Amino acid sequence: MKNRVSITITEEQVADIVADVAALRAKITSVFTKSLTQGERDNLFRLADKRLAFDQKADDFLHQRPELRPPTIDLAEYDKDGVVVRMADRVLSAIETLTTPVKDTRAEAGNDRLDDDLAFLHFLEYSARIGTPGAEEVRAALSATYPAGRRAKSETPLV
Repeated sequence: MKNRVSITITEEQVADIVADVAALRAKITSVFTKSLTQGERDNLFRLADKRLAFDQKADDFLHQRPELRPPTIDLAEYDKDGVVVRMADRVLSAIETLTTPVKDTRAEAGNDRLDDDLAFLHFLEYSARIGTPGAEEVRAALSATYPAGRRAKSETPLV
């Protein structure tokens, strides 16, 4: 069994971070003012990585060939949207640097716990086989809550 992470995080540290995040959220929402429902978000046609080349080529042609631009496209608004996309991408990129260490630390700590949880389950299976009182009941209750599925190579030795 490998303990991937062994740190202590205090309530005070978390409260301080959460307060800073709230202040940052207030600053962000004062600039990025839109708030969509999940349904609205799901219905948007998104300008994502796979469509960036198309968007850039359309931008080039909209500016280079005004005679081909439909009258329904307000070029000034189109350009403002382009700036918003670029600025939002910069902020999202910066925010990602904040969330990645938290996600990675949680993933490793969660992996440590799950490894131990599974070692406990396997030990209970062994204990139940040799007749340890109560082992089968605990194993059954624990097994009922384990979501079956594939798991990466385990570092937990089977008992």
